[in-house]
Amino acid sequence: MKTKQQTKPTPKVAPLRSPTARAGGAVLAFGNATNQPDAIRPFHVHVPEEELTELRRRINATKWPERETVTDASQGVQLATIQALARYWATDYDWRKIE
Repeated sequence: MKTKQQTKPTPKVAPLRSPTARAGGAVLAFGNATNQPDAIRPFHVHVPEEELTELRRRINATKWPERETVTDASQGVQLATIQALARYWATDYDWRKIE
């Protein structure tokens, strides 16, 4: 009796990107391109100032809901907490330092 030869499916691997790629307005520069898809490669990100300005504008334009009716987190993240986080992203977070 003939049996079907069992073969393992070959995993699909995304093609390597060029040493410089664009992602949502940011420029990602990859160093030491290699043919090993799981290799760790350093990269640098540069986000244009216009993108950061627009992000800050959208954060500051957020329409907030009414304050929650309970004192715990059973209705989700407390409004004051998320407002403090948004304020931090819009005013205090150093995007260039992290870049």
